[in-house]
Amino acid sequence: MQILKQKYAFWRLLHSLRLQNKVVGHVVVQIKAHVAFVEEKIKENMEGAVVPAPALEAKLLFAAIDGMANHFLLLNDYPIDEVASLLIQKYKPLQNKKLWNLRSGSIASSTLSGTTPWRCSRGSFII
Repeated sequence: MQILKQKYAFWRLLHSLRLQNKVVGHVVVQIKAHVAFVEEKIKENMEGAVVPAPALEAKLLFAAIDGMANHFLLLNDYPIDEVASLLIQKYKPLQNKKLWNLRSGSIASSTLSGTTPWRCSRGSFII
């Protein structure tokens, strides 16, 4: 969630535009492609970690990350660090499983940390 904090004004503008029907109508294809891309990569990670229902788990995780971002951008007192840490704890049993590095396009081992927040963008999915 560091990127949300560092570029708060940008992300707040982007998310507010994203909620406007007229704007969404022009970029719905790109939004769907982005969501499908991220969900597919998360699903691949879940399959690698032998998670039951990896496609649904990917949707759940992506919705949780997106929801945290939305709440942080809309509510001044939203405890994003604490919520992100709690979400990370949910996936802590997957520690040392293989996670997808979207930037390099390769599988890499990673360790989940209870204090490291999630960051998710088109270029990276880092725990």
